[in-house]
Amino acid sequence: MMQDRNAPETPTRGPAGRPLKPGMRQDGMEYWRVERVARCLDVSKKRVYQLVQERRLKAVRLGPRQMRIRRDSLDQYLQQLKASTEEEWYSLDGA
Repeated sequence: MMQDRNAPETPTRGPAGRPLKPGMRQDGMEYWRVERVARCLDVSKKRVYQLVQERRLKAVRLGPRQMRIRRDSLDQYLQQLKASTEEEWYSLDGA
């Protein structure tokens, strides 16, 4: 089987120079396990599943019992939390 010389190479190393895990990146997207997201947010895995169901986090199902969370959706969710928290603080200062 011949390889297309014009096809872009799949990166084998991430920005920090660490090897990429197979299947964890696709089209420049990074995917995290539910457990890792739960640790990052300091919440239960059940809460992460709820956030996906509420469409606050974007996820990909790999099977009936496997799910990965898009890292960019986690970053976006954290930015929204930060913005809403700042709004609360400003409203408390003006009261």
